[in-house]
Amino acid sequence: MLAGLQIQKTGYSQPVPIVYGTARVSPTLMYYTDWQVHPHTSSQSTGGGKGGGGGGSITTTTYTYSATVCFLLAEGPVAGVSRIWRNHVSYANPAAVGFTIFPGTYPQTPWGYLSSAHPTEALGYAGSAYAAFANYDLGSNGSLGNHLFEVEGAQISPGTQDANPADVISDFLGNPYYGVLSVFPNAWAPQSFLGDLTALRNWCANNGLLISPAVATQRAAHDWIADWLLVANAGAFWSEKTLKIVPYGSVAAPVYDLGDDDFIVKGSEDPVVVTRKRRADAYNDVSVEYLDRANEYTTAPARVTDQSAIETFGVRTKPTVTLHSICLPQVAQQVAQAILLRELYILNTFQFKLSPRYCLLEPMDVVTITDAMLGLDHTPVLITATEEDASGLLTITAEEFNPAFYASLAYDAQAASGYIPNLGTAPTQLSAATIFLAPPAATASGNEIWMAVTNLDPLYAGSQIYMSYDDVSYQPIGVIYGNSTSGVTTTSLMPAPSAAPGVLDTGNTLGVDLSGSHGTLVGVSQGTLLSYGTLSLVGNEFLAWRDATLTAASHYTLDTLLRGLYDSADQNVAAAGARFVLCDETLFRYPYNPALNGKTLYFKFVAFNAGGVAVQDIAQVPAVAFLVGQQLSVPPAPSGLAVAQSGTTVDFSWIGSGMAGARYELRYVPKGNAANWNDGVLIAAGITQTAYASSQVPPGAWTFLLAAQDSGGNYSAASNCDFTVTDTLTVQATLDCGPQWFGTSIGMVRHWTGKLVPQGQSPTVDDGWDTFDALVPNPVPTCSFESATVLDLGSVRTVRAWAAFAGTLPIPGGVARPQLRINTSSDGVTYSGFTPWSNGTVTARFVEAQVVINTAQGTPCLSEFDVTLDS
Repeated sequence: MLAGLQIQKTGYSQPVPIVYGTARVSPTLMYYTDWQVHPHTSSQSTGGGKGGGGGGSITTTTYTYSATVCFLLAEGPVAGVSRIWRNHVSYANPAAVGFTIFPGTYPQTPWGYLSSAHPTEALGYAGSAYAAFANYDLGSNGSLGNHLFEVEGAQISPGTQDANPADVISDFLGNPYYGVLSVFPNAWAPQSFLGDLTALRNWCANNGLLISPAVATQRAAHDWIADWLLVANAGAFWSEKTLKIVPYGSVAAPVYDLGDDDFIVKGSEDPVVVTRKRRADAYNDVSVEYLDRANEYTTAPARVTDQSAIETFGVRTKPTVTLHSICLPQVAQQVAQAILLRELYILNTFQFKLSPRYCLLEPMDVVTITDAMLGLDHTPVLITATEEDASGLLTITAEEFNPAFYASLAYDAQAASGYIPNLGTAPTQLSAATIFLAPPAATASGNEIWMAVTNLDPLYAGSQIYMSYDDVSYQPIGVIYGNSTSGVTTTSLMPAPSAAPGVLDTGNTLGVDLSGSHGTLVGVSQGTLLSYGTLSLVGNEFLAWRDATLTAASHYTLDTLLRGLYDSADQNVAAAGARFVLCDETLFRYPYNPALNGKTLYFKFVAFNAGGVAVQDIAQVPAVAFLVGQQLSVPPAPSGLAVAQSGTTVDFSWIGSGMAGARYELRYVPKGNAANWNDGVLIAAGITQTAYASSQVPPGAWTFLLAAQDSGGNYSAASNCDFTVTDTLTVQATLDCGPQWFGTSIGMVRHWTGKLVPQGQSPTVDDGWDTFDALVPNPVPTCSFESATVLDLGSVRTVRAWAAFAGTLPIPGGVARPQLRINTSSDGVTYSGFTPWSNGTVTARFVEAQVVINTAQGTPCLSEFDVTLDS
């Protein structure tokens, strides 16, 4: 209900709550700084669908935000904070959220973070209880969200969460820092006017009449005290320059028996004047509104009725009594019952006058009165007020008194327990994952890792997926929602009738159990079958199926199979218990760098709940190791690579791989470095013949590498050949740039090994991965180096300009495709401007050299950049 809604606030002149017992408070934002933006980039393949090829890859950048905040909670000191609500999620303690709690002591040490990060703003805030958080995660919308805090305040009674009204009133009036009378330090000494509260304290403790008020709104002080006295079933009055508080239920025996001889009467006045309220007008239906601690401090009514009075006079409902200092239903029930008894049975008011000799009478005293005319014979009454006139004559006002009406009875009360969704509870079960390499033709990039994730925890809604190259430093790579359709086989699967890919198998059936994912399967048409619409992984074989027959809960028999898809035919029997994964939209697809083949990756699947806000602790989630290997089918390798030189032209020839539609790619690396295909400098790609001639190969001792490539972009093993390309011309000038690299670098930095490496767009993290991408996970798109040395031929001449490159660190780099650019001049004043160059002739005297690297084609280092001019 809206009446129970609390919202945090900020602004000047806001009251600082005073908390007694344990209460939920809405904080005030008192400090806010360090607002920051954090970008997060991820890539997700859209290819493959339900087994078909094509698609694309989507790169998405999202942003999260953070800020440093301080929430003012209450006047201090407080005992602590026991619960925190952030939006609709409840956390059991501040540490679960990350807040540091300052209790508001006198004095109070400034927050250590502010002392170091913002020393000029590091205040102690003595006497102010507050919660602080450095770099608080504000999520993707930058909103602070709504926060509430359960504060354990002052004066908590032992063994309870609440406070005794006697202790609350004493502190509320007399606290030297925020007490009501602290504003008059010279006029009042609080303990000098406050009477002995022992009787009130014992009465409340013995009857369980405890409260937890949060004094957070501006009201007259006597209004707050009146509420607390109503709970305590007590009366307060001034007497002898002292504020006295007496519980109704602890009133002693009558102090006087008064009769006609005691009453002062003038003329024809009645000795005792009685004012009576009609019983028919008495309320017989009473409700007390309180804050139910067990139900997230929502407002709740405690209602009591008198059925006999209702049947006699009809329902007479008293306006709801609001007592938000009560947080327990049994206390609210007791208070409501006490109010009802007073409404029904305290109907008569008496007024009479006495001589000054009765001046010791004061409110809350009991006397008996006898008046024959009224039929009163030693009738006990409770004095509620005394008034003395100029002559000392006392006017006494009293109400009828029956000790049974004031006794505080303990009632068992059951509060309303509506549904309270606590979205702060994370799933307890761990997610299970099946990880495998996707068929290249079924993906956009040709290199994807597919993951099927399941978790049967009732709270489970999905998993955040993290990856690491060393099982130490993890980075998020995406999110998967729900369960993937996966399980195990329940029957053996015989080999396909033929090893040919896509053979139709109507002689074998396959039983599967999907109870581990609660998955369902539905039969499809023949056309869907032939388009791989039900692509599934069974063991190590990809197949599709047409018919799915439900045999038991989550158990199916699959029939009419399309076997050995994507060259994955398995001639071995797949025994029962083999993995089964339906390759549909419930999988997570992760594009990867083919340089990772042979490397081990580590994945963690961190489950979150339906609200998406309670997440498992990643440190408690075990890693799943996955060795990135070759695809289930890769192109066969070419063989017989031969290299010859004719003048400035290098001729290549080889024996084809035998794969239909194969394309070939040539690269070169320094001689003896044949294993590092990824470090090879590209000569040509997409070659469809088995011979190639190039005049762009620079002189030098090289190992030439040749690999076949399929339609999915997957490379075969490389064939290699060592060959020295000689310079058939006369060298006129040379320039060796490394390892000092004198010149101008843009987007590149000199590595300690004497190589040039691209700069990262984000802070580099050395996470132990053995490829250069790990050191620069987000390189600048384009980087370049321009030598400071200008080649001078002495005169204008026509020469051939070419450069030799090498890109090798102690760890493999990316795909090296550096581009030579030259800038020429005949007079050293006017230059042509840098122009992309391969291996042609130029007429000039002065030549400047530059190398440009497009990191989108790879992230190499540059260990060699040698420029030669010959003729």
